[in-house]
Amino acid sequence: MVAQFDRCRAALAADTRLNHRQQSLLMELVMNPSGSIDAATYERRYGVTLVTARADLKKLVQMGFLSLAEVGKKQVFSPVSRMEDVATARSGCAART
Repeated sequence: MVAQFDRCRAALAADTRLNHRQQSLLMELVMNPSGSIDAATYERRYGVTLVTARADLKKLVQMGFLSLAEVGKKQVFSPVSRMEDVATARSGCAART
C-alpha cells in the first residue's frame, strides 16, 4: 500500500498539467477516497478566487481524476474509483512489475 501511495504521489508530482493545488487535493483524495469537495471549499482552502477554484476542479474532471455531481444547487467533485491507478496511468508512470 505504501509503495502504491508513493507511486501515486510521484506520478502526480511529475504531471506538469497539474498545479500544486490540484496535486495536493488529489493526494488528499487518494488517502480519503470517500471525500469530496465543492468549489467554495476549494476556494477557501487554497486561497484562490471562485473562478480559479471551478477551473481547477473542472480540469480534474476533464482529466478523469474527479467526477461531478449536482447536489442541490452545488456542484460536488468526488474522486473516481481507483483514483490512484488513474493517477499513475494518466501520468505515464504506471507501476512496473
